[in-house]
Amino acid sequence: MRLLIFLLLFCADIYALKSFSPSQFVNIHNLKLPAISEKMLDFSKHAHESDSWRYFYIGKSGKIDSVYNYRKLRNFHELAQIHTYEYRDDTTLIAELSIAQDNGDTLSRWVRKISQKGRFEVSIDINRNCTWYHKRNKWGKRIYEKKQCPGDEEPEGSEFNYIDRGDYIESIKTKKGKVDSNSIRRYYFTDFDSVVADYIVTTYQKPTLVSLIKYGKNKKVKTKFGFNSFDTLNSIVNINHYEYDSKNRLFREYYLTANDFNDPSDGYQLANYTQFEYDSLGRLKKKTTWVVPEESDKDKEKK
Repeated sequence: MRLLIFLLLFCADIYALKSFSPSQFVNIHNLKLPAISEKMLDFSKHAHESDSWRYFYIGKSGKIDSVYNYRKLRNFHELAQIHTYEYRDDTTLIAELSIAQDNGDTLSRWVRKISQKGRFEVSIDINRNCTWYHKRNKWGKRIYEKKQCPGDEEPEGSEFNYIDRGDYIESIKTKKGKVDSNSIRRYYFTDFDSVVADYIVTTYQKPTLVSLIKYGKNKKVKTKFGFNSFDTLNSIVNINHYEYDSKNRLFREYYLTANDFNDPSDGYQLANYTQFEYDSLGRLKKKTTWVVPEESDKDKEKK
């Protein structure tokens, strides 16, 4: 069975598709995309550090030696995660340990094996003794996602079949050999082979827009608009906006949400932003997410 899994994962994903631009979907759906203003991106009140990553490397190489992540997510344990890396040919092994900051308890332990330039991953949850299998195609979409725990005769989960429909790639999710008719996706691409629009198709409604992506001159994502896929009004409920530095590296990511989920015309607020820092060799050394502090956050910082 495991040999069959690996054979399925190595299937090719080569397509020849018609290309599209965001403006075509704006015209099709008569969309009014909100302009990103300086006021929307004002992070002067975002003073609480909710998630911080530190990256360390092997010598002057681009290979990561270890990563330390500290999370202060509201209503959850404050935790520290330690990731250590080991390299074997074209495979990377990552050991991950999560520790609760308040009492020192071990929350989780994982070992991950990543190969094929990040497209194939086997993850072992040591605490539960379960194994996860993941496979993604060249543009990051899932092909295979299953897990096997003690007592399971074979891995259980979902497979995603991709069909070239000419104008778009259609993703069909199957589980135990049955098609999930409420999670069919359609992906439209740019002329440089990146997803520009994503639709979901269900049994009960026509194809509904999930996201629309605008790219910059550097062919990197500039703004991603997220739509309410539960209606057909094409309401934009969240926005991801990206800024790059003079060396074309990701510098800052903003995440905005609608002030009123039922009426996005009421405007958007900055939920959080993430800043990226690099060392003198251009390697990512720090990634930090900031949010507006609540009273409970302020009290903790005073202690």
